[in-house]
Amino acid sequence: MSSAPTTRTPQSPARPAPASPMGLVPIDPVRLLRRYWVALVVAVGVGAVIGLLANYVLGKLTPRWKTEVTYQVSPPMQDPNKGGPVVEDKDEMERFMLTQVRVMISDRILREALVKNAEQFKDKKIIGWGQRILDDQGEVNVGNGLAELRNIVGSSVLTGTNLLQFTVTTNSPSDSAAIAATIHDQFWSDWKQQSGNMGSENRVPIDREIARLQAELARIDAQRDKLLQNQNINDLQSVSGSAEDILIGSLTPQVSAAAEQVNRYETLIRQYEAMSAGPGGVVEFPAELRDVVERDPVVVESKQRVNALRNELRANTQLGAEHPFNKSLRRRIESSESELALTRQEQLSKLFDSELDRARRGADAARGVYKEQSEKLATATARKQDITRTLATYEQLNLDRERIAAEIDQNKQALAAIQRTTNVGGGSSRWDRLRILQPPAKPDQRAFPRLSMTLPVGVLLALGLTAGFLVARELLDQRIKGPSDLLTIPRLRLLGVIPATGVEGGPSAPPELAFKDASMGAIADAYRQVRVPLVKRMHQAGFKSLLVVAASPGAGATSAVCNIATGSAASDQRVLMIDANFRRPSLHKVFKLGEGPGLGEVLARKTTVDQAVQQTSVPNLWLLSAGAAANRGVPERLSTALMSEILAEVGGKFDLVVIDSSPATIAGDAFALANRVDCSVLVVRAKSEKRGLIARVRDQLAETHGEFLGVIVNGVEVMRTGYMRKNIEAASTYSKSA
Repeated sequence: MSSAPTTRTPQSPARPAPASPMGLVPIDPVRLLRRYWVALVVAVGVGAVIGLLANYVLGKLTPRWKTEVTYQVSPPMQDPNKGGPVVEDKDEMERFMLTQVRVMISDRILREALVKNAEQFKDKKIIGWGQRILDDQGEVNVGNGLAELRNIVGSSVLTGTNLLQFTVTTNSPSDSAAIAATIHDQFWSDWKQQSGNMGSENRVPIDREIARLQAELARIDAQRDKLLQNQNINDLQSVSGSAEDILIGSLTPQVSAAAEQVNRYETLIRQYEAMSAGPGGVVEFPAELRDVVERDPVVVESKQRVNALRNELRANTQLGAEHPFNKSLRRRIESSESELALTRQEQLSKLFDSELDRARRGADAARGVYKEQSEKLATATARKQDITRTLATYEQLNLDRERIAAEIDQNKQALAAIQRTTNVGGGSSRWDRLRILQPPAKPDQRAFPRLSMTLPVGVLLALGLTAGFLVARELLDQRIKGPSDLLTIPRLRLLGVIPATGVEGGPSAPPELAFKDASMGAIADAYRQVRVPLVKRMHQAGFKSLLVVAASPGAGATSAVCNIATGSAASDQRVLMIDANFRRPSLHKVFKLGEGPGLGEVLARKTTVDQAVQQTSVPNLWLLSAGAAANRGVPERLSTALMSEILAEVGGKFDLVVIDSSPATIAGDAFALANRVDCSVLVVRAKSEKRGLIARVRDQLAETHGEFLGVIVNGVEVMRTGYMRKNIEAASTYSKSA
């Protein structure tokens, strides 16, 4: 229920639209195509006509006829004796092709073609173009002709192929063919001569290389002979055999055995010398020497005498130990034992000295053998090493000789290949690496102009200009033409789109009474769709009063008020319409009621609200008109506290209060009322208001007390193929079938 205004935080003003060049906004290409498809089709037709006319006019004024001569390039010819696949060097092919492209239209070729074919250029029956290069005496001016030829000839490598092409372009097909033939003949003749000279030039360095290699071969042969002579080698087979190896094989174990013998004697000598240097000067004789001495006859005889005396002593033991005879025997035994010990020592010393001397003599003899055998082995080994080095050097010389001989053979084969592959012709269309793929011929169609070129260019030109004009027009047109244009204004809610009148496909009615008199029409359905979000928002917030503001005169605010109110009344709501448009009231005319008393009289305190409210012919719908002209001449009363009291009063009696006001661009009445009502909506007419105006009014309404709910776009024209047209037709068909 409405009451006196309370403090409400104003809505944040809309932010400016995203920056774009010159303030332009994006356009919908699909919408643009649907809207202007007829113009684009006409542009295509006009462009086709322009292309046809251009083809005809240019064909008469500046025709161009082009003769093309094409050559195929092959890799360098391979010697047939080599066999195997031909490996193509891409870099060499590219260099060769680029070189020939420059040669075929070089000044030298063109000049010689002019000079050698001067009679043809002078005869206009043969080459009409030639009249342009004749001097005052009727002779060919080579300088002028060369300059003119540079402008009409061209050459290139056909991309991705091994083809060369040169072209001649003139305004006559016969002239282009004749000139191309003269240049081709000169180039072909020059190529034959060039390829022949190339073969001669290639043979000279090969001959020089063969001579150098033969001299190197002779030097290697002399070095081989001298090497064998210095080493006294007559037979390589015997030298490389097993004689030296057998000698070294036999000497090696002998040297090893001699070294082992020397080592054995030296070890024995060191042992004997160590024995002779025992403690106290006593020689520690080895056991084997003692065994030998024990078998010595002298020692054996002494041992036998001692044993005999001992046996005799044992035999006379009954005489007693003190018997003189036994004492004598013991003294003789002791003397014999001393003599035996002395004999042993003497014999051991003699034998030890003899063995030591024998060991020393054996060591000297072994050393002599070792030295002799070692010298023989060293001599044999050195000889073997010399022979091995000699053979290795000889083998390397042989390898070098074989390599040089192979190089000589290769160069000789190259000479033979040059001889076989140079100046090879394949009839009149083939010479060496070039083959005439397409000879000069009279062209059968113009190179310029061609219908396949002028027709698309004409169509594209006309279509591009038309599309550019339409796009520029759309970009520069700031008017609101449809709902998509509102997307350029940030935070602006679109409540609905109302189509223009006359598109329902059913019974027609004034737009203000569309809901009442044509309830099944497109306009009534559009207002139904608008009313749904409005009612939802107002119900959620508890709003009762709704201000409908027109952006400018003729926007359709009155129609919106009538249809929203009528639709709400049809849903069993008690609805009051207030005509607050003191400047041009019209609600009383729509419903054919009296002009007063009305809001003007209530604000002037000449009557009450109950006395001023009138019942309309629509159930549940009442009207508080603007009042008589004398009482509504003071619009400032709309911003007084009394206006708030009136709204509070009617809010308690009605479910919905819908208020019509003056357009926002005419006066400030709408903004004064927006500070007194609960909420407001803005009505704009398509193709009338501009985006800047809508944004400004939206900002002003957003800063008032009443909540700004959104925008209704009125009077939108329906395109023939647009979705709105299809929906309207479908709805009309559905209603009729029912």
